[in-house]
Amino acid sequence: MKNLIFIIAFFICNLSFGQVVDIQSVENVDIVKLLNNLESFSENKTEDLSIRVYMLGNESGSAGFESGEVTHKLYFAVSEFDEYPNQKVFVVGDFYSPKAIQWNNNNALRPELTIEFGSFDERKTLTFIVGLEQIKIK
Repeated sequence: MKNLIFIIAFFICNLSFGQVVDIQSVENVDIVKLLNNLESFSENKTEDLSIRVYMLGNESGSAGFESGEVTHKLYFAVSEFDEYPNQKVFVVGDFYSPKAIQWNNNNALRPELTIEFGSFDERKTLTFIVGLEQIKIK
């Protein structure tokens, strides 16, 4: 009997204190495209910064080939570690077939990311110096 009263009380409390969940459709076309097509490219953490790099494909044919291949933009999300961190997002591109090669964390405030990109027979490398306030090409 004691267990039955406990179970009934539990369900009454759950019903009266239950959370109302609000579900909405996102109508902003740019946000819908971004969230449906964003891919993780690379990630790095130093003592001072958290960096996530995402890749977003451009429109079909943007690479300039008849096959419809695309170029990509890279989005660098840079954040401090703090309760209220400074955060920035930078976008660079366009790159055909980009690939992350390596991170260099010799400077915790300015880590470097080396990527390669281009067609298989003409690959190029580029190194980005990533900071909270800006991204530079080395």
